[in-house]
Amino acid sequence: MELCDQYLHELLRLNPSLNDTYNIKDISFDKLPNTYTKRYDNSDSKLIDKYTGLMEKKKNKNIYDKIFQFELDYMNESSSFPCDLLPLELYNIFSEYIQNVSGFGNYYFKDIQSYRNMMKRLQSFDSITQSIIDCLKEGIKKKITHPKLIIQALIKYFNDVIYQKLYIKNDIPSSIKNEYIKSVETDLIKNVNKLTIFLEETYLKKSRNTIGLYTIIGGTTYYRSELKYNTMESMTPGKVHKIGLKMLKKYSNQMNDIQKLFKFKGSTFDFQKNINNNEKIWYQSKKDILQDLHKFNGEYQKIINKNFKDNKVKPYDIKDISNVEISKGAHYIPETKHKKGTFYLDFSKDLNKYELFVLGLHELVPGHHYESMIQMKQDLPDYIKHSIYSGFSEGWGLYCESLYKSNNKYIKFYQCMYMIHRILRCIVETGIHIYKWDYDKSFNYMKKNIGVSDEMIHDEIMRYVSIPGQSVSYVIGYLEIMKLKKKYMKEGKNIKEFHEYILNTHRPLDLL
Repeated sequence: MELCDQYLHELLRLNPSLNDTYNIKDISFDKLPNTYTKRYDNSDSKLIDKYTGLMEKKKNKNIYDKIFQFELDYMNESSSFPCDLLPLELYNIFSEYIQNVSGFGNYYFKDIQSYRNMMKRLQSFDSITQSIIDCLKEGIKKKITHPKLIIQALIKYFNDVIYQKLYIKNDIPSSIKNEYIKSVETDLIKNVNKLTIFLEETYLKKSRNTIGLYTIIGGTTYYRSELKYNTMESMTPGKVHKIGLKMLKKYSNQMNDIQKLFKFKGSTFDFQKNINNNEKIWYQSKKDILQDLHKFNGEYQKIINKNFKDNKVKPYDIKDISNVEISKGAHYIPETKHKKGTFYLDFSKDLNKYELFVLGLHELVPGHHYESMIQMKQDLPDYIKHSIYSGFSEGWGLYCESLYKSNNKYIKFYQCMYMIHRILRCIVETGIHIYKWDYDKSFNYMKKNIGVSDEMIHDEIMRYVSIPGQSVSYVIGYLEIMKLKKKYMKEGKNIKEFHEYILNTHRPLDLL
């Protein structure tokens, strides 16, 4: 067994709930571990120290060891930041289990016993909630708090879940339905309510008005480690910011050329708004969206046949984003032991077929769905097989958007629009965490440079604040893949070989 899998098995004994992702046999548990205690932190640190020592002693390291070393370096580097005092980002244990109990999370309900197992897990939320509140109180004392922006969003989300009863699963077996709902309400929702009251009455007024990590002691160092983990060792915030500014100029000029194709008179911003608000290209029904997504498969298959050796694409599901998800952005979830790969889309939002086509290149084929399909076929250690490296994966998705060459001016528009959107992330995210941009400056900069809705800009800023380092990985990964492609093709190789090599070496960018 590879060293990384030895670590994984020990980690799953410490926190078996992670096995919802890994699906390793014979790992079961009755109680959800409380990962918000000093005791758990100490056990986790000892485990990391143990494998850091084992890795130092290992002389001949294979590629799996190198990937695991990359992970260990990140764990050790980020351990000095007081994450324990900031346990409530947008994506947290409460939002995770609200999704789980409602049937939209990673947890798989296969029979009556699986409902009972979930009910046992939920009994742990009394101690977990109290530990989280204790951590937040300690953070108040040390003046290390979440941004007010995030807390306000969580309060709204939790209240919506509670009062609209979004947590109730639709297909609960009748024999356990009443018992299950009572368990969810008594053990989970009661604690969501307890936390929400604490946030409203105590924490909100103590939360910080700033949104960047620079305001927390050690925050800029932590941001650099998150940036490095999600992109490359050489990527400093300054470099990423400059890359964004340079690329914005290039693609703004490209957008001007596209504007000329439409013969539109006016500013670039007005042009983008005009296209996005063109009701003639909007879908009128969910049925039309699904029909077009199936039609797009023909074009996607042409890209596969031309550019890839493995041209058999596994089917995927298309589902509406659940009301219990805190973010409504379209996304893809890779296949698991129990579920097909699934593309989640908010059918209630205005969509048009040109934007949806470009989005499908990124999320489906040859983007994340195809990428995941190839990864699952490989004989890899469990630890590696289920790891997602944002720089590689999101870089790949953005690269795939550029693989489709079209004379259709609308598709060209959305390809360029999506690139500008990702470029702005490099500028605004580093602006927030390093250059002390506040919400208004971040919002106004995006509004000036891209013609999307105010709601979308707000959601983007929330993402940069809550998941630092991830959003910039699209552009940095894209640039690295393009650089490697240019080098590879100069050696006389063909594009199918390049793509096969890239997808068969799914790993952090520095190891690519």
